[in-house]
Amino acid sequence: MRWPWQLSEVPNGLVHFQLTKPVRLDQLLRCLNVVFDREPVPARREAEIFPQQARDDRWIGVKILLVEDNPVNQEVALGMLELQKCHIVVAENGLEALDAMKLDVFDLVLMDCHMPEMDGFRATEEIRLYELQQGEGRRIPIIALTADLQKDIRQQCLRAGMDDLLGKPFSTDELLTVMSHWLQLDKSAGIADPSSVNDEAVIDVLVLDKIRALQQPGRSDIISRVVNLFLDVTPSLIRTLHQAIISNDGEGVREAAHSIKSSSANVGALQLSKKCREMEILGEQGDVDAVKDMMEEISDEFVAVRAALLDELAGVEQTTV
Repeated sequence: MRWPWQLSEVPNGLVHFQLTKPVRLDQLLRCLNVVFDREPVPARREAEIFPQQARDDRWIGVKILLVEDNPVNQEVALGMLELQKCHIVVAENGLEALDAMKLDVFDLVLMDCHMPEMDGFRATEEIRLYELQQGEGRRIPIIALTADLQKDIRQQCLRAGMDDLLGKPFSTDELLTVMSHWLQLDKSAGIADPSSVNDEAVIDVLVLDKIRALQQPGRSDIISRVVNLFLDVTPSLIRTLHQAIISNDGEGVREAAHSIKSSSANVGALQLSKKCREMEILGEQGDVDAVKDMMEEISDEFVAVRAALLDELAGVEQTTV
């Protein structure tokens, strides 16, 4: 089990531990137990205790094009990359990504698969065509980002010209492992699977803890930013989903459910994400009648998720007063 706090060596010896706010009671008690010799200080280094908090100087200045239309997923990925001091340019759809590629030179592209205007598959095909037209022989690594982990999705990504696939939601370690391989910063490789987390609770706090670990000094609270984005955009998506059901629009159901599924997983709302995944599949199959029975479940689950996330925000506010 990882210890959810950071060891700090301070010259004057007055500070022994650094806790990221909002502080959880179990974290505080564990630190106090160590200070008063009720638990041994772990011998592992900080990066081994909480590796997603560690920063590797190899990433400083690496230029990344992040192509992601979902604002919640975008904020989380930005937090991970900014912690490593990467230089990040954001595009919200494939058309913007293609424009960015023509204006700048990137080391790597993180490409969401499902976006409006132009999806990630088509955008990748266009980028590969553009590279050929330039005649420089350069092929930028493109990593697919998708919450759709069906058996054929990897082949679809490879056919489009992508190099690897990262399942959403992903951790900092999973992201850096894939990026390290394609930038030849590390010999380790492999497609990452979604983190193993508790999918029974309304909100899995371990997911939020991973986001909290991305907090940077001097920046506004990252949990507040991510949660508020989620609470702002999700009601509109639920209304869009409901309207698609009324209109018997299977593709509209699939798109709205996919977006809610992805951002829900990123804030730890795993039950809501699971229900939306089921609805996404039914929408893709055109079975809108079956979807109708699930709409109330999703609305009720979002009410529970909203209440749980507001409790989290209240905790943030109390620790900053």
